[in-house]
Amino acid sequence: MSALDSPLILVEGLRRTGKTSLVKSVLNARDNPYIYLDMRRFENREYVVYKDF
Repeated sequence: MSALDSPLILVEGLRRTGKTSLVKSVLNARDNPYIYLDMRRFENREYVVYKDF
């Protein structure tokens, strides 16, 4: 199974309304492994490359 076969869920809303807290709490409650990346550091860049991590 590839990532493209999985459903995609988009969480959007106004700033500071708990979107990140909601996503993190759901991920912590599940038994699946996950990686959480906070991309705010790169918000002013046109693109991000592997070297940036």
